[in-house]
Parts: sequence; C-alpha cells; structure tokens
Amino acid sequence: MKKSLLIISISLAIASAAAAQMRFGLNPGVGLAMPMGDFGDAFGSGISVIAQFELEPTQSLAVTLQGGWQRWGAERSSLIKVYNVPIMGGIKYYLAPGGTRPYLMGKIGHCIWGEEYTGYSESDMGLAFGGGAEISISPVVALDLAGSYYSVQTEGEASNFFELRSGIKFNFSVAK
Repeated sequence: MKKSLLIISISLAIASAAAAQMRFGLNPGVGLAMPMGDFGDAFGSGISVIAQFELEPTQSLAVTLQGGWQRWGAERSSLIKVYNVPIMGGIKYYLAPGGTRPYLMGKIGHCIWGEEYTGYSESDMGLAFGGGAEISISPVVALDLAGSYYSVQTEGEASNFFELRSGIKFNFSVAK
C-alpha cells in the first residue's frame, strides 16, 4: 500500500512539473515566394524573410505571431518592384510528436502591400494556410521546412502566391 501511494505521489509530482512548463520558440527563416494567377503573369518569383514567435500551450498546438518582408520584381521592367509586409497571427497544429513534427497551419492578419518605384502602398487583409515539418537537430533547435499559400485581399482582387520557406526554430521552456 505504501509503495502504491509513493508511486502515485511521484507520478502526480512529475505530471504537475510537466504541466508547469510552457514552450515557446523563435523561428527566423528565408523563402522563395512564387506569385500565382494574374500576379504571376506580371511578376517573377521573389524572396521572403520571415520571423515567427510561437507559444506552445500543449504539445500539439502552437499560437503564432509572424512579421516579415516579401519582394517581387516585374517580369518586363527592372524598375517595378512590389513588396508585402505581413503581420499575422495564427495556429499551428502538430500531427505527431517526436524528432520530426509534421504540422498544419493557418494565419490571418494585416499586410502592407506596396510598390517601390512610385511609393504607393495600401493596407490589406491577408490569409495563409499550409503545412510543414520541424526536424529536431537538438533539444532546443529544429530545422523548419514549410509551404504556405498566401492570399492578400488587395483593392478589388486578391494577390496570391505560394511560399517555400526554411527556418531554424529555437525552443525555450518557462514555468507557467
């Protein structure tokens, strides 16, 4: 009986300690942004630099906040460049625990969409969804490979593009 109580007490202490830990991560990365539709007819592939903060209240769910910069050049003119500055929040759902963690994600937020030559810019709503995988390199570092479909609701239409991104995620734990 004493042995059972000791085992139950130790199990409850371990469970309480595990519940008192919350993980968060910082995930900077670079990518290739490929325009689609009418946007793809006028502009070539561009670059993307994104930093994402992630808070993981559970092992299977993360809440994300992303900021970044994406830029494309016109197909027929070296003077015309457009950019997007996405500031988005979202959810990342991990499909499996372990050394390689595949996930699905969705984001919504504010995008500052502009053209460099004329200085024109506008603020628009942006949506993104996609998936990827985090591949553990060490207990605190993971390689993040992802693909996302973005739709920025520009004036009267949408500018859509697909982004392939790679990043390094740094994980930290703190007591709740």
